Amino acid sequence: VKFNTSLLLLKIVAGLNDRGASSIATAMRENKTLERLDLSGDHRIGPSGVQEIAGACRTHPKLDSIKMDGAALSTVQLCGAPGADPSVDMSNQELGELSGYAIGTLLSSNALIAHLNMSSNLIGASGTAGALMGLGEAPLKTLNISRTGLAEADDAALETLSVASKD
Repeated sequence: VKFNTSLLLLKIVAGLNDRGASSIATAMRENKTLERLDLSGDHRIGPSGVQEIAGACRTHPKLDSIKMDGAALSTVQLCGAPGADPSVDMSNQELGELSGYAIGTLLSSNALIAHLNMSSNLIGASGTAGALMGLGEAPLKTLNISRTGLAEADDAALETLSVASKD
């Protein structure tokens, strides 16, 4: 992957852990042709592994999408590339916690986003906090996180979400 000049889609369906995620991120920093990265499946990647991969994807010159769980995430739109729509609607995409962390990492370079809708996804408090951490100083006007699994969160998870929304 690192030096391949023809590969457009990389799909890994099982067995990836944080160490493997670090290797994928390293390869992504060198690869210049990949357009889609699909890591949906049975993996043992944690938030730090997802954030490392998404960070490498954020600066990739050709990558259009990354898929962790649920629907593919548009890297162009989430990173706020020139001409990207400032309204990001990711509702009802069957996204999970890891997608929340990927969204946050991709959003960290987005200075355009005005509206973010992540409703009706089971992202949970941890994934929602991961997404919110990426917003930083973004000029966000509306945020919809209804029906994201927050009702099942314990007090510690909700405290994490509270801290993330202050940063």
